[in-house]
Amino acid sequence: MTLDRTTEPQGTLWLDAPDWSQFDDVVQRGEPWALWPVGFQSVLAHWMDEAVRRNVERVKIISPDRPDLLEQRLKGGIFWSREVAVHATAPSDAPAQRSSLAALPGQTDFAAPTTGGELLRYWLKVQMDWLQSRNEKVSLDRQLHPRVWVGPGVVIHPQARLTGPCWIGSRSQIGADSVIGPNAIIGTHSVIDRNASVSDSVVMPDTFIGSNLHLKHMIADGECLLDCTRDSRVQIVDRFMMARLQPSIWSWLTGRRRRP
Repeated sequence: MTLDRTTEPQGTLWLDAPDWSQFDDVVQRGEPWALWPVGFQSVLAHWMDEAVRRNVERVKIISPDRPDLLEQRLKGGIFWSREVAVHATAPSDAPAQRSSLAALPGQTDFAAPTTGGELLRYWLKVQMDWLQSRNEKVSLDRQLHPRVWVGPGVVIHPQARLTGPCWIGSRSQIGADSVIGPNAIIGTHSVIDRNASVSDSVVMPDTFIGSNLHLKHMIADGECLLDCTRDSRVQIVDRFMMARLQPSIWSWLTGRRRRP
């Protein structure tokens, strides 16, 4: 659906946010599912973009899981120019039929998770589905090859191999002899060192992946490695293997220097 800028916004988009906080024992993100990132933004932000595409006047969200955190992130909807209200319980005027924040707009409903391991796999499934469904013709990112999207400022070594679908966020660095894809999402400001590989996996923003490390069915977030096959969470203590990149470290890795 395309945005018709010639008409005034009308109607209300009602959204139900799931409460899966009791299952957040493996991933341990410590925030409502609606704020978990998928691709380059949160689940909630994807739905706010959908509200703009539908040209609705207002958005009303029912979130039993920490509604105050959603309100803080939305800041009244000013970034989307839409009126937004968040309710802990359904108000009296809420319709019976509402859209679900359990997945992204247009995604098929997946079976809801009932354990921490299922929530981890659910998160990866939603991310991979987002990547698979990206429109080749409508994207702000460069497309190097079919279904290979690259954000601004990305540095890719000539000897790296990229296979679609994959998405590489802005100002990331891909080293020599590394293999990205298929089905790989590399977050912004991340570094994939030489001879590493990422397939069917997600590297979260500001994450360093060391040489000879091979990710498959995993989510890497700083020094935390989430294994979707074993439903496990491992803290990596060797910073040459995985690490959270601070701005100064990222500048050093990419050969940049801060201005005095």
